[in-house]
Amino acid sequence: MIRGTIAKYARKMTELGYSTGDGHRILFKEKDGIYATAKGADFADMRDEDIVKLIEPGIPERKVLASLGKVNAMVISEPEYCFECIRRGRSIPAVLDDFAQIIGVKAHLVYCSERAMTSALKSSAGILVKPCRGCPDGFAVTVGRDLYEAYVAMTVMEKSAEVLLKADVLGGAKPLGPVKANVERRIYLYRYSKPERKNNK
Repeated sequence: MIRGTIAKYARKMTELGYSTGDGHRILFKEKDGIYATAKGADFADMRDEDIVKLIEPGIPERKVLASLGKVNAMVISEPEYCFECIRRGRSIPAVLDDFAQIIGVKAHLVYCSERAMTSALKSSAGILVKPCRGCPDGFAVTVGRDLYEAYVAMTVMEKSAEVLLKADVLGGAKPLGPVKANVERRIYLYRYSKPERKNNK
């Protein structure tokens, strides 16, 4: 069943109308381990062999996901506006209500290390990761209790990055205050997200 769910969201990523990058990846945590799309897999035409169980203990994203408690899903992507925020050295604050609800107060720009990514993802459902040896341009990470949440977080983070960057020519976007953003996030987690997740499995 998990293979079908991963394939479903991989296909959704190809239907967005914008590229999520050549390095995009989906990971999901099951009771018997963590499954992921293989590097280089064709998201538009996923095959059984394109979804593998991660066994090697040293894979950073595997270790990050394994340490995140109730978080079961991760999407790694390289969309245009998130990429541009990384290039400019900018985090993404909550400038839209849906960002606050689904991601939190801010998507921090962090170093490409297991410790930095894990720490940031404990308080936010999305982060931007700085360039490193394994990924010279950096990448975006979104997480959720299931793949629906992680996928939606990816789309919302990219939309928010676009709004943030385009608003610069008008004097800049005004972020929501941390108190309001935290309230929005808590309401989403405990009330509104449940029927959405049930209908999108």
